[in-house]
Amino acid sequence: MREMARISTTDSIAQVDESRIQRLTVGRSFYVSQPWLLSVERLRGDQVRYLMSEDDDGSLLGLLPVYDQKPVARGGPYDVHRRFLGASGGLFRDEDWSPALVLGQNSAFSAEFLLANDLPADAEKNVLLELLGGAESVRRETASPSVAALYLNENGSRQLAGLDRYEPSILCGVDCEIAVAWNSWDDYLRHLGKRATVVRRERSTFEAAGYTVTVEPLSGCLDASLVLFSNLQRKYGDSSPIEARARYLQILVDEVDSYSRLFVMRRGEVVLGVCLAFEWEKALYIRQFGLDYDAAVNAFEYFNVTIYEPVRYAVEHGLDRIHFGRSTYTGRMLRGAAARPLAGVSVSAVAGVPGDDQSFRQWNAGRLRAVRSGSHAQITETFRGE
Repeated sequence: MREMARISTTDSIAQVDESRIQRLTVGRSFYVSQPWLLSVERLRGDQVRYLMSEDDDGSLLGLLPVYDQKPVARGGPYDVHRRFLGASGGLFRDEDWSPALVLGQNSAFSAEFLLANDLPADAEKNVLLELLGGAESVRRETASPSVAALYLNENGSRQLAGLDRYEPSILCGVDCEIAVAWNSWDDYLRHLGKRATVVRRERSTFEAAGYTVTVEPLSGCLDASLVLFSNLQRKYGDSSPIEARARYLQILVDEVDSYSRLFVMRRGEVVLGVCLAFEWEKALYIRQFGLDYDAAVNAFEYFNVTIYEPVRYAVEHGLDRIHFGRSTYTGRMLRGAAARPLAGVSVSAVAGVPGDDQSFRQWNAGRLRAVRSGSHAQITETFRGE
């Protein structure tokens, strides 16, 4: 390890003992857990390093992954300029913002910072400021024009609150989440009120089609999952080679299989659909869906496999939340999900604060109004295609 002021760095999170990190990950999002970060590290290779803050006794107080985005996926979820600043119509130069050095997480899902959860508020802020200072050193080393922490959940935004230029100022997107407050499937239906009629019809149509669903680890149905996930990705224009998808899934099996919950839809013995989720602490994180479109019979397969079966699983296993991510807002909200804002911040080495630009302020305020409205129609229209 090499020293940077009070911050040490390592090139692999596998070099950090799990018992040391546990103090940081308890109660955090799955997408900042050690096994998930290790899977991302294996995908990204030498593009990631980890900054660590320790106390005098060597206890780990904070850990910050930093990702070099060169070359950046233009228009992708971490292209700060095209995705957010330029999209607002404001006067921003691409070279002042992209490619950003990404902080904290690189999966465009529910992010927050890994800080010891027993720290007093002032100490927590100081540790985070130290880590952000270390990230600024890495930014200079990599010649990145900016640093960015994006797709922060409520806790991630709270952690940055009051830290001057790091105060979250970008509404990056929306996470759909169901708070599981029921003891049975019937309780869930009662919670939906009039919409329960639609759910009952979709369930009965699904069952009448002869489908069954089991929950298995990803490793138990890996080959079929690869084919079905590829079907969905091709449908939406993803032309990446199947070898890359196979490598990605194998890494997930290697690193996070024990947390995987694969909802497998069959007719007879034939696998026709899958939904990959991860169970972490008392939450379920829905990740990916795949379907045999030629064999499906329009029996509401998507809603059954990605919502109703996970709700049943969560109720039966005492989970309290289901995270669905950043899409299908109308379908999910009509079936019990609420919209949670995902915030972010980007700090340029040479440009001013994005909020100084009037066009950006108006654009960002419009996104915030849509989320606060609670209207699935407004949210879908505002975040369409993101």
